[in-house]
Amino acid sequence: MTALARFMALADEIAEAHGINRCELLGTRRHPRVVHPRQELCLRAQERFGWSTTRIGQMVNRDHSTVVHSIQQARARIARDLA
Repeated sequence: MTALARFMALADEIAEAHGINRCELLGTRRHPRVVHPRQELCLRAQERFGWSTTRIGQMVNRDHSTVVHSIQQARARIARDLA
């Protein structure tokens, strides 16, 4: 399976879990209903595939610094949920 196919499978998995579609997940909307799953996608792509923030940014059409922020926000949300 190619890297793109693995990433899209992960995107589909996260989108389905959050009740949105892949187009919304990878789109430009900034509503929390879409942003939070997108941040989770960035985090899980880094954890699962070991990709750099630059590569993840290319996959989600975002700058690497946005991906860094997304990963930080996703981790903070997980820590809050576990507390």
